[in-house]
Amino acid sequence: MNALIKNDSSEDSIFRGSTLFTALLVIFTLGMVILGWTYGPGVRLVPLIIGVPTLILSVLVLLGEWCPSLLGRLDITIMSYGESEEEMDEAMEQGALEETGEVGVIVAWMVGLLIGIYLVGFILSIGLFVLVFLHMYASASWLRCVLVSVGVVGSIYGTFELFIGANLYSGILMDALLGIL
Repeated sequence: MNALIKNDSSEDSIFRGSTLFTALLVIFTLGMVILGWTYGPGVRLVPLIIGVPTLILSVLVLLGEWCPSLLGRLDITIMSYGESEEEMDEAMEQGALEETGEVGVIVAWMVGLLIGIYLVGFILSIGLFVLVFLHMYASASWLRCVLVSVGVVGSIYGTFELFIGANLYSGILMDALLGIL
C-alpha cells in the first residue's frame, strides 16, 4: 500500500494520498447512491438528496486532483490583484490570525446549537439559532429575522415531522415540561 501512496509534494502523481482518499470517497458515495435507489419511494428521498450532491462534488474534487488547471480556472482571490508579494505575505499572516478567531466563533456557535438541541430540541433550537444569528451577523431587522426563522422552522418541521414522519428530538427540558403537564 505504501508503494501506491506517494509524497504529496509530487504533483504529477495520480496516486497521492489525497487523490486516493477522494477516489475512495467517490466509490463509497456512488455505492450509497445506488443503494439509496433500492429503498422505497418515501425512504430514498433523504439519502438521495444528500448522496447525489456529495457524489457530484466529490467527482469535481477528484477531477481537480487529476487536472488542477480545471479547478484553477475557478480559483479567484482579490488578494492577488495589485499587491506586491510582501504585502500579500503580510495580509496572509494577518488573515491566518483572524481566521483562527473566526474558527473559534464558529465552534462556539456549533457547541451552543448542540447544547440547545440537547436542552430544548431541534425545532426550538434551530429557530432561536437562526433568529439570533441573522440579527447578529446579517444586521437584519427583528421582523425579518423572525420571518426567516419561522420559515426555516416551518420547512424543517414540514419536511421531517409531516412529510417524512420522523420525530425530531424535543430536548430534555421540553420532555420534562410536557411530562409535568
